[in-house]
Amino acid sequence: PTAMDSFEALFASTEFRKGTDLAFSNVPGGGMAVQAGGRELGRLASKAFAPAFFDLYLGKEPVSVEGKKSMVAGLAGLVAE
Repeated sequence: PTAMDSFEALFASTEFRKGTDLAFSNVPGGGMAVQAGGRELGRLASKAFAPAFFDLYLGKEPVSVEGKKSMVAGLAGLVAE
């Protein structure tokens, strides 16, 4: 399976409700951990997937400018605490 197939499979048995928090984090040595509602769904071993994923949302040309602003504001709030 491709990294994208593995990523999609992490969500297959998860029920999402409005307001469910999703968290994506780099794993030391490469890869990405995925959480939904505070529960870890799994990890991807692909070293290339996480940088590409984060670039989509936080790079110079994000898929959602408003989404990027929201993530940056949320991060700034966490750092300020």
